[in-house]
Amino acid sequence: MLEACSPPLNNPMPVSHSEFLAMQERCARGQRKSTPPITGGESKESNLHEKIIEECKRNGWIYLHGSMAHRSMRTLGETDFHCLLPRGVILHIECKTASGKLSPEQLAMKVFMEHLGHSYHIVRSFIEFKELCRKSLITKDSNSKMELSNPDP
Repeated sequence: MLEACSPPLNNPMPVSHSEFLAMQERCARGQRKSTPPITGGESKESNLHEKIIEECKRNGWIYLHGSMAHRSMRTLGETDFHCLLPRGVILHIECKTASGKLSPEQLAMKVFMEHLGHSYHIVRSFIEFKELCRKSLITKDSNSKMELSNPDP
């Protein structure tokens, strides 16, 4: 089972074997806990993809998105979307249905991206996507204003 979950040799991730096993144990423990049902999630992931693409087009944002039908053309565990919003905001988004779970490869990618300082977002509804974009743009705008009001001497 570990071989199926390990990153491919041509795309190694700097997560040691023991770190990977510890992560799997933490995830397994977390899956035993009962979680409240997610409301408002999409029943089909493809519907959420279509809505996100339309929203990006409507706003003139760049989005990088691979074909759901050709997973072999993507990097193992890669997020569904990389959305480039104004003011340098980049969102790495994995779409899931209301009950969808990350695969071991997606979980490993999430850990690695966060280790490198990137944010990994799991979105289950179009409303969540729009709220994430809104908050990300507000946060970026607030940070920019703080930098301008506190110039280095």
